[in-house]
Amino acid sequence: MKGKLLELLDSYGVSYEVIEHGEVVTVDDVFRELGISHGEMVKAIVLKDKRTGDLMLAALPGDKRISRAKAAKAFGLSRSRVDLAPTSEVEKRLNVKIGAIPPFGLGIRTAFDESISAETVYCGLGEGSSSLRIRRVDLMLVVKPAVVTDLCR
Repeated sequence: MKGKLLELLDSYGVSYEVIEHGEVVTVDDVFRELGISHGEMVKAIVLKDKRTGDLMLAALPGDKRISRAKAAKAFGLSRSRVDLAPTSEVEKRLNVKIGAIPPFGLGIRTAFDESISAETVYCGLGEGSSSLRIRRVDLMLVVKPAVVTDLCR
């Protein structure tokens, strides 16, 4: 997955840095390993449409929690249809590790919370021992997400 994501970034000609580090699983692990602030991290949460089985991705600042009701609205669905995707399903269907989910390159509908505002952000690269450092504007160029007012609780 990491190689595919880096090829995608290269195809856009954007600058980025891959940071190798110890294995991470939680947001707190990432903060400790990288020594960054909460606002610099883009956390990717995978949601599932319970009726169709489709996966969707919500990206928010690292210190925020997802509001499933707001995320459902952002994707044009009722709250009753949206739930967090099970860990095993995310890892199997998207070929990524929990705790390292990238906010791009997964081929699923993606919404970014507009409060992601740091000039340079960090995000997962699909595996627990690598992270990506990239300018927010370059990440947005690659992702082309729906930008929504509020995905957070």
